[in-house]
Amino acid sequence: MPDSVSTQLAAIQVAGTAKLNSLWHHNIPHEPPPKLRKNLLAAVLAYRVQEQAFGPMSSSARAHLLRLSRNLDSKRTGSAPFDSKIKPGTRLIRRWKGENHLVTVEQNRFEYRASHYESLSQIARVITGTRWSGPVFFGLRANRKPEVPDGK
Repeated sequence: MPDSVSTQLAAIQVAGTAKLNSLWHHNIPHEPPPKLRKNLLAAVLAYRVQEQAFGPMSSSARAHLLRLSRNLDSKRTGSAPFDSKIKPGTRLIRRWKGENHLVTVEQNRFEYRASHYESLSQIARVITGTRWSGPVFFGLRANRKPEVPDGK
C-alpha cells in the first residue's frame, strides 16, 4: 500500500467527527446520512480512499461478497458456510467420554450416524449437548482456551 494511502487511513482512524465530515465533503460528492455513526463514517471514507488509489472493486469480488451476505441473511444460525478446504470423503474421528464418533465429509455437508448436518458445530452439539466450535472440537483448529481432557 502506498505511503500516502497508509497515511490517509491512519488519519481517518484517529480523526474526530468534524474532521471526518470535512474529509467526506472533500472525497464524496453527496452529503453523509444525517445520523451516520462515527465508525461507519470512517469505514466509508477508508473504502473511498482505497478505491481512489487502487480502483473500484472487481465485479467478481462484489459478486462474492453479495453471495456471502445472502448466505448470512438466509441462515442467521451463526454458523459459517461449509468449509471447502476439507475434501469430500475425509473421515473425522473424535473420542468423547470413552466413545469414538465418526463423521464423514460429503460434498456440501457432513454425515454423522446416518444423519446429515450443515456444520461440524451442529454435530459437536449433538455429541456433547453443549455449544462447541465444530472445527475446534474435531481438532481442525486450535482452541483458544484449554479443553477438559477427553470430555470428562
